[in-house]
Amino acid sequence: MSYYILLRDREGVAGLWTTNDGVTATRWGLELSLTYPGCGVVVRKAATWSAFVDSEPTVDFTGHVAESLAERRSPRSDRQPADAPSVAVG
Repeated sequence: MSYYILLRDREGVAGLWTTNDGVTATRWGLELSLTYPGCGVVVRKAATWSAFVDSEPTVDFTGHVAESLAERRSPRSDRQPADAPSVAVG
């Protein structure tokens, strides 16, 4: 089963992610709630994409595809881990 994370604003879907890890889904949901306090965040476990879409009948998912969180570190970062700058300490 997959976990889907939906970020909604007044205009509709602002972000959509998926992961197979419940801890990651929960962490992202909390971080999104803190980062975007005026938006709604839904974290839901669903067997399929269709089941998730059916569980949110008021949301128009047309043109939206869930992004995998496999390579993401944080909802606040658009960088992939491999793109992170190195920092010299000394």
